[in-house]
Amino acid sequence: MTMPGFRPGMLPAVLTLVLLPLFIYLGVWQLERADEKRRLFSEFRERQSGEVVLLHEQAGPVSAEHDLWRPARARGRFDEDRRVLLDNRIMLGQVGYYVYTPFKIAGVESPVLVNRGWVAAGTYRSDVPDLDRIEGAVVIEGVLTRPPSVGIKLGEAGPEKLAGNFIRVQDVDLAELGKALGVPLQPLILRLSKESAHGYRREWPVPGSGVSKHHGYAFQWFAFAAVLLVLFVVLNIKKHNSSDAGPE
Repeated sequence: MTMPGFRPGMLPAVLTLVLLPLFIYLGVWQLERADEKRRLFSEFRERQSGEVVLLHEQAGPVSAEHDLWRPARARGRFDEDRRVLLDNRIMLGQVGYYVYTPFKIAGVESPVLVNRGWVAAGTYRSDVPDLDRIEGAVVIEGVLTRPPSVGIKLGEAGPEKLAGNFIRVQDVDLAELGKALGVPLQPLILRLSKESAHGYRREWPVPGSGVSKHHGYAFQWFAFAAVLLVLFVVLNIKKHNSSDAGPE
């Protein structure tokens, strides 16, 4: 009679030993990313409900730890002679820039860099956006954030000077940018709220969003691990001959 036996080949065994732990690791990593984003979202909601930071009443610069994600208000003037374009920002499938302008806070030495939103890029790399100049004292509102993560970075070049006093950068390094602008900047950025005037297109992501996406990815990796294990067992069970009868 024939009896099943588990006799895996060398190559399938090696592949399974390599891929199975990898798939499980990636699934666990996605669960950890989901927990991290859940904590970030909780911190964001908590700080958003706190007291508004009045930048024009601060004795010194904001705290990168204590003031992160807090709502803020500032009275002062935009320094329209120093405008920064963060390159390669995609919105609705179109390439463009985030527009940053230093904001001279009334009574405070260090300006805060304001992310005023997104504008489309021109046809040619040498084109600069046609932006409004805001003159005089204004009051702006927003959220204190860190610089955005780097998207597509073209090379390692530093700030690039363009026509019209524009500076184009591949990422926002506040220390480096402060040197290029000739003035030290606050350690956090003020991301202009959608309700505040003097901005451009603003579709800000919520910090910590996307938890369900990571759960979905984790499920996929664990499913890959399960399918791999089942296939390894099933495909390596081979039948071999066996007889209950003794020798004649």
